[in-house]
Amino acid sequence: MMGNDDEQLQEELHWTPGKKSPWRSTPRGATAIMAMGGVLMLAMWGVTMTLVGSARDLAAVGVFLVMGLEGLVALGIARSLWRAMGPVARGIIRPLMVLGPLPPLAVLCCTSLALVQALNPQAGFVSRGKNWGIPLRGGSVRFSEVQALCSKLGSQWRIPSEDEVARLDPPPPVGRNSTHTNYWLLPAPGTSPAEDVFLAVSCLGPRCSTDILRQARRPSGDGENAGAALCVNF
Repeated sequence: MMGNDDEQLQEELHWTPGKKSPWRSTPRGATAIMAMGGVLMLAMWGVTMTLVGSARDLAAVGVFLVMGLEGLVALGIARSLWRAMGPVARGIIRPLMVLGPLPPLAVLCCTSLALVQALNPQAGFVSRGKNWGIPLRGGSVRFSEVQALCSKLGSQWRIPSEDEVARLDPPPPVGRNSTHTNYWLLPAPGTSPAEDVFLAVSCLGPRCSTDILRQARRPSGDGENAGAALCVNF
């Protein structure tokens, strides 16, 4: 058994794809190495984007160079891990590679994304300040939809009231590719129930201003007022 594993291991570590060889002929250990290398490369790419900011900052040539280098490093690490994990672990993993590297790679990627969503405090936000956040898919919504979006962020998140605007730190920005955004607010006591209340943010170049905007409430349905979602956790 050990000798058979050693032979398989050597074949898997030194396997290279042929031009006309079908994927079914790929050693399952080599498939596992490719899957692990893919996950490691995605992880390294995520770290790179965290440090750099965005792919645009690398330019096209830089993206290909960085991804190529990270791919080579990831495959090297994957081969070392495959060699180090021992014959028992390899014997368990090999049968799982019967469909090629894509199914396990997809499972591992989905699991990694779920962990990132759970552990990353920025997950679920388009933008975030010290005590506020702009939720995903909250760019143009009705008032009835805002609280549902805030609740998805956690039990402590809610719609800010008109009296709490001065506590927003820092003031929220305008939406992407826009110079003006209206954020939904809870009206202050005494406000007419026939009015919807918004925090209007306007920017002209680097200078931005905020104001309280009141609009006549429209009937429920397609004519209902729409604004951007803003959630706070005071």
